[in-house]
Amino acid sequence: MIQVLFIDLDNFKNVNDSIGHAKGDELLKQVAGRLLSVTRVSDTVSRLGGDEFIIMVPNINNMMEIIFMVERVQEELTHPFSLGDHTFHISCSIGVCVYPNDGSDAETLIRNADLAMYQSKNSGKDKYHLFEVQMAQKVRERVEMEASLHTALENNEFQVYFQPQVNNQTLLPVGIEALVRWVKPDGTIIPPGQFIPLAEESGLIVPLGEQIFRSALVHANDICIHTGMNLSVAVNVSARQFDDNYFEEMVSKALADTGFPANRLKIEITESLLIKENDIAMTRLKRLSEIGILTEIDDFGTGYSSLAYIKKLPISTLKIDKSFIDGIPNDPDDIALVETIVLMANKLKIGIVAEGVETPEQLQALRLLGDMDIQGYLFARPMPPEQIKTWILKKIAET
Repeated sequence: MIQVLFIDLDNFKNVNDSIGHAKGDELLKQVAGRLLSVTRVSDTVSRLGGDEFIIMVPNINNMMEIIFMVERVQEELTHPFSLGDHTFHISCSIGVCVYPNDGSDAETLIRNADLAMYQSKNSGKDKYHLFEVQMAQKVRERVEMEASLHTALENNEFQVYFQPQVNNQTLLPVGIEALVRWVKPDGTIIPPGQFIPLAEESGLIVPLGEQIFRSALVHANDICIHTGMNLSVAVNVSARQFDDNYFEEMVSKALADTGFPANRLKIEITESLLIKENDIAMTRLKRLSEIGILTEIDDFGTGYSSLAYIKKLPISTLKIDKSFIDGIPNDPDDIALVETIVLMANKLKIGIVAEGVETPEQLQALRLLGDMDIQGYLFARPMPPEQIKTWILKKIAET
């Protein structure tokens, strides 16, 4: 057997960015020297490009020899690198494949070792993975889905569904949340969890987000006119969308083109986005607030909740995550957490939405905690625009 190691240095860009490319090149030379020091005369060490290296190890007889070589490489790179007045610690992500089991030619072997290396990167870096056939299958599926996403975007296969939000005291509808569904020509509905991550990775989330944003406002306008209710509409915005330089312009133009009132639009973002890009988020949200747009923090309490950003940012609503609602009314800790969030929000004059309400017992417990909005399967699942019109009118008639 012949073992192929695909080695990628972790966070090498930090070296180039902090002390320059010349020092970065010196580090690469030192890495090459260390790799040569742990290999045999019969092995081949080469630099593929950038901070990527390939080691070919012939005459491997068993799995223990494969793992032994990988661990020697990792151990050697744990020692600090001295670059003039600077010292750096560099780890590496390694992908491993074996000839002839994982490929019969150089191109296939390198590609498969590269796939295994990316598995190591995605697992947190400073790790190694052996190639598995499933990795190639996942890549093929990803390529096929990305191509399908492009086609679906062109053919308007993405549709907006809405889930109603009701006041927990009156049970009257007060708002709707816009949710995207991929409806294929054969009627198959693909949930967002299967395509949104890929849309973010590929950058398609920006044009997809704009398409959904506009569609949500158009339908929300129609729903409000049809039902005679001034409902708010919450639209989820991903980190990639929010970071786009034209995001504010896109939102303003969508509002102008559709005529939907800015003060009934809620931009729904996660609190992790605020922590990651605090200064950028603060500036952007304040500008959106100036034209009347509201901000809703999704999954509140599951990330890095900070009173600092709640105080500084123009936040209108906190959405309590379903994971806290699930334990109500039987888990005293969940009840205490939700009660604390409600009390804090009331003091700061911030609205509350409790999501994932599924039982009458949960509804009753939330009613006892005070006035808030709620949504969940107890009332309705996400539904197409025409269906939610009927649901709202029926709900009004019942109450």
